[in-house]
Amino acid sequence: MISLVLQAVGSLVLPNLRCPPEKLVDVSVIEKKAGETYIHLGIGGANTGPGHMIVATNTPDKQAFSILYDKDTEKWVARPTNTKFIPIGTKYGIRWKWTGWSFFGVWDIDTGEITLVRKKSSCLGNTFTPKITFPPIPKNLPTSFKTDKYGVFHLGCLSGKNVPYLGQLLKAGAGDQYSPSWNCPIRIKGDGTYLVFGFIDPDNAIPEWNEEDNWSMAAIEVRGTTITVLWTFEP
Repeated sequence: MISLVLQAVGSLVLPNLRCPPEKLVDVSVIEKKAGETYIHLGIGGANTGPGHMIVATNTPDKQAFSILYDKDTEKWVARPTNTKFIPIGTKYGIRWKWTGWSFFGVWDIDTGEITLVRKKSSCLGNTFTPKITFPPIPKNLPTSFKTDKYGVFHLGCLSGKNVPYLGQLLKAGAGDQYSPSWNCPIRIKGDGTYLVFGFIDPDNAIPEWNEEDNWSMAAIEVRGTTITVLWTFEP
């Protein structure tokens, strides 16, 4: 068991982002189109705790802040971070796209060719429960976060007249998966053996207690439109 001391900067409780390998392949699809073969991969990010991953803004220029919990003072602390968020206007308001959320790719074992795809996050949904390393701290989250230095932050994926702030949240003990229909397909040569891999927060914009375990990979065999998972690996 790793000491909680290693999961903090001072007394700030940090999250730990992971890329479960099964989320790369459990919903993958092979598509044959116009004589070409494409693989549609899923990609999922999980937070195994103990800190919650909270990124938000409360400024007109959409400066991003990581919101962290101080276990000694029992208060929230905001830290400026470069998470490569961009505001996207929609008919409903402004949505915050996290352009550096993840990347995924395919390595053709036979040819050595590697294809990488960047994946944006629009609104993390806490849609699955991963294996959690440590219980969440704090156990319950408020609806807004008051910080001493940068004021109050609210969370909402879409801003409008009544929701002026934007933010994204991945609770400790929760994860979100983008299904293949939301991801860019990758062209492959057809039947063969491939390594597929994914990386969450490749820019290391989110402070974590372990920055080395954000990735995973899986070996697959493709025959026609059938995918067979040979093995998976995560650090």
